[in-house]
Amino acid sequence: MYSFMGIHGEGIRHVEEALEISGRLGDTEEQAQCLLDLVLLLRSDDQLDAAEETAFRAIDFIPEKGKEFLVSRSRRVRKLE
Repeated sequence: MYSFMGIHGEGIRHVEEALEISGRLGDTEEQAQCLLDLVLLLRSDDQLDAAEETAFRAIDFIPEKGKEFLVSRSRRVRKLE
């Protein structure tokens, strides 16, 4: 949504805050989701190196079994760069 509104910086801050909260809660699936949202915002803000690094971080949070969709999404996001 933030990308469409052209306010990437605010969106990035909100997603980073959500990432911090999910980290404190130990919710690795939510952390992966936040990181993937962050990738899209960074890409939209032309921060391509940061977006790629963040996509790799997201993959590290995804369990090996049961969350193949997230792995697929993270790889697809990386290819968009």
